[in-house]
Amino acid sequence: MIISIVGINDSTIRERQKGHQKVSQVFQKWEMVTSHTARRSFCTNKFLAEMPVQAIMQFSGHKSERTFMRYLKIDSEMAADKYSGFF
Repeated sequence: MIISIVGINDSTIRERQKGHQKVSQVFQKWEMVTSHTARRSFCTNKFLAEMPVQAIMQFSGHKSERTFMRYLKIDSEMAADKYSGFF
C-alpha cells in the first residue's frame, strides 16, 4: 500500500471492549488508513483552506451543515487560529 511507502510505519495500539474484556491489538498506522480517513481529511483540509462549506458538502455527500460541522476533525487550537481574524 502506498501509505507504507510514505513512511507511516509507526505502531499503535487499538483497544476495544469485547463483552467484559478489554482487547488490545497492535497495528502499524498505515494499516488503519481507509477511504474514510481520506474523506475526513479532505473535508477538514478544505474547510481550513476556506473553501465554501456548501461546496465541500457536495463532494462529501453531507446533507446537513450541522452534521458536516460535527464531522470535521478540528481541535480547539485550529478553530482559534481559523477564527482569530474575526475578533
